[in-house]
Amino acid sequence: MKQLIALLLSCMMLLSVMAPALAEEYSEHMDFKANYIDYGVPAVEDDMYHYFLDRFNMDIEMVGMPQSNYGEVNTLAITGGTMPDWTQWNMNYNAYVSYVDQGLLREMPEDWETRWPNIYKMAEASGILPALYIDGKLYCIPLSINVNLREGVNMGHITMYYRADWAKQVGIEIGDSCTLDEFAAYIKAVEDAGLTKSGINGTASNLLNMIMFIYAPYWSSFRKVDGQYIWGPCGEGVIDGIKKVKQLYEDGILDPDYFMTAKTQAHDKFTSGMSATVFSDGTISNYVLLYNNAVAAGIENPHEAIDVTVITNDKGNFASYETTNFWTAMLFNPEISDERLERVLDMTDFVCSLDGELAVNMGMPDVDWKKTESGEYEILRPAAEDGSYPDIKNVYNSLYFFWFQGILPDEFSFINPTIDPVIKERVNKMYDIRCSSPDYIPLDLDYTYFASDAKANYSVDINGEINRIATDPNISMDDVEKEWNTFIENYRGIWEPVVEDLNKAFGE
Repeated sequence: MKQLIALLLSCMMLLSVMAPALAEEYSEHMDFKANYIDYGVPAVEDDMYHYFLDRFNMDIEMVGMPQSNYGEVNTLAITGGTMPDWTQWNMNYNAYVSYVDQGLLREMPEDWETRWPNIYKMAEASGILPALYIDGKLYCIPLSINVNLREGVNMGHITMYYRADWAKQVGIEIGDSCTLDEFAAYIKAVEDAGLTKSGINGTASNLLNMIMFIYAPYWSSFRKVDGQYIWGPCGEGVIDGIKKVKQLYEDGILDPDYFMTAKTQAHDKFTSGMSATVFSDGTISNYVLLYNNAVAAGIENPHEAIDVTVITNDKGNFASYETTNFWTAMLFNPEISDERLERVLDMTDFVCSLDGELAVNMGMPDVDWKKTESGEYEILRPAAEDGSYPDIKNVYNSLYFFWFQGILPDEFSFINPTIDPVIKERVNKMYDIRCSSPDYIPLDLDYTYFASDAKANYSVDINGEINRIATDPNISMDDVEKEWNTFIENYRGIWEPVVEDLNKAFGE
């Protein structure tokens, strides 16, 4: 009898975690239907489903859209009048404006900014919220990346991974950041020592960004100068940047095949020991991938063998560009009633709270994880034999749905207790250095969301031309400027109409 009572009490305690007492305002049960991007594992009803929904007395038919064509699925549903109560949508600003003009989307309630503060905080963090208001009304919720757990400018977070053991072997110390010329000296030293012959390794896009941003921040885009837009390739510093690319290539500092190297090839070169470096994404997930590949390739003591650094300009600042801090958005059926929309927004506001974000990423509080007295997060569920933890979404499949109903999971990786602490510490340090740099290009919402026929038809392979000039042995340093000016003139008919349209709309 005592065992039965104890069991009943345990069940009641678990239910109290899963289904908090219903507020009076949720006395009426509501059923909904919503689309989400399906990554191959369908979201189903489970304990986490009830954790999020029972408190709001609601149920959701979670309908997965194939990742390969969810854009088409959404377009057909929105324009054909078959859209569910809400859907996850890949932001297209022109389509957004068109949908609003046609009355295909439901606007947010007038007091949404104050009534649902967690949603507002997330939407504001996206960096694009002002551009989404049409005639004073908002018709979507952008799903942001960094909101509660990571502050700072969201920019192109690319990191230099390098062989720290080789640096030690040749007597060179590389800090948390170093200039391009300082890093080039490391490459020359390891090449002279016969440790590698591949130079700085990475994709052409990443390597050109690394070099060109130091010399000409707007080298590949349109920029405003003294109140007027110009085409970036016409700006100051571009030719100097191209000459630097060419010099590094001719000196063997850049990988001889950089201009045709894919990301996976660059990674494989590094982790197999063929290259001293790879300039690649500075995210937790990418570092973990490289680390695991290095272990599989037999690199001993990988934390000592591999380290990271931020490549800076001569002032010691990281040079890059601000990016939008969001991916996809929530759209609502224009016919959804006020009461039903408010219920969905109540649920979404909870998912966007810190408690909701932690539950989405770690599971049931006090069942799968807990917060310790020191403020750290401790995983309570059992680890696998190798010490790793199964993806929480594979423990609770409903999280494949809730993953995309609020703050996106990227920022959680910075505190994720299941991640190698050395990797977390290093990645956080790299982000801190980059985000504290004053030498970045602020996001230009006017240009980003400007629409014209000329901009829609604009397409110029700037990277390809720089690669051609840099790698062609028949082009001397003295000829670089002439080659570049010829390129500018050849494409004037494509870029100049965009400049004219931008200045007509935003010129001062």
